[in-house]
Amino acid sequence: MMETHDPEDTLTVQVHNTGELVGHDHWVLGDYVDRFWTPVVGPTATILMRRVISDAKRESITQLNYTFSYLAWSIGRQRATGSISKSLARLQAYRLVHINDYGIATFLTHLPSISPRSQARLHRVLLAEHDMYLSDLGVPA
Repeated sequence: MMETHDPEDTLTVQVHNTGELVGHDHWVLGDYVDRFWTPVVGPTATILMRRVISDAKRESITQLNYTFSYLAWSIGRQRATGSISKSLARLQAYRLVHINDYGIATFLTHLPSISPRSQARLHRVLLAEHDMYLSDLGVPA
């Protein structure tokens, strides 16, 4: 069951630089995540990831604190803190965010390619574009 949060609950976020990990080839602020992860995790989850990584990059820090109401507002979801909770759950299900026992959410700076199972959910035109995108980068599909 998904945990619900009060709007003024605080979420502590850590950013983990995964750019050096094998298989984590796609920068969260890059085109691949926008184009191919969005249909898998949803637009709110994608915008949430991009917001957190962008803030960390701009501030040159690896730990940030947000209230759920601020996060919702910052991605255009006025007072929809439930959408933040749902997005975090979705990102955690795909192992793009890890939330530990203390409620600290660790976001990755670079993501793996979407799995074959997730690729099966893509429209055939988008799947063909995905395969071409990876082959141009020299990354196995």
